[in-house]
Amino acid sequence: MDWKYKHFTQEAVFRAEPQIVYEALRAFAADWLADWKVSETPDGLEARGYSGLHSAMANFRIETTADGTKVTVEMQVKRASGRGFMLVDIGGFYDGQIRKWLQAIPWWVHQKQAAATQSEGQLGQAVPAGPPIPKPLPGPNRFLGRCVMILVLIFALYFCVTAIAAIIGLLTGNLYLMGRGGDLTIHGRWARILSAIILLFFGWIAFQIWKPKKRNRGSGWLPPPSR
Repeated sequence: MDWKYKHFTQEAVFRAEPQIVYEALRAFAADWLADWKVSETPDGLEARGYSGLHSAMANFRIETTADGTKVTVEMQVKRASGRGFMLVDIGGFYDGQIRKWLQAIPWWVHQKQAAATQSEGQLGQAVPAGPPIPKPLPGPNRFLGRCVMILVLIFALYFCVTAIAAIIGLLTGNLYLMGRGGDLTIHGRWARILSAIILLFFGWIAFQIWKPKKRNRGSGWLPPPSR
């Protein structure tokens, strides 16, 4: 388990040339990811920004397949931040966000296909006025982030109290733990052993959350974008 990042992956196949899909991705990112920092990668796009009040990075990787062009979205969201800690994806928020992206991208693909067809002097199919799903509003995103923050603060308070109790237990040999079934009191050598185990466990979690993580970029091939 990656304690520093929460990972999400989804993919979709589009019946279009890789260059068309790439240009569609750029147009999509310029509109829907306007608040993110978008950069080109050897095999697609990378977007960095905030989602659900957590720092996130999304890689859009393009790959040619027998059925067309596959777009794989690999998103990693930082669990810990000044806004809280995310243990699970509450309500499937991030999976739903990627799903909406992949449902909206075909509209830009059809736009680019129509433009390419018209440039060749052919009549292309009519493109709808907008994507099949509306662009997500920032309000629900902030609301979800604040709800998660409240839950995180509750858990953080409990862990802080437990850590303080473990420090006291290690120093004095008297460990007091709060629980739903009542308080637990341990004295002597076992109190110090259990206190040390608790502190080591919390230290391991903190190390897993904040340890440096190397970036891993793809090395696929993509036609140079038209300017």
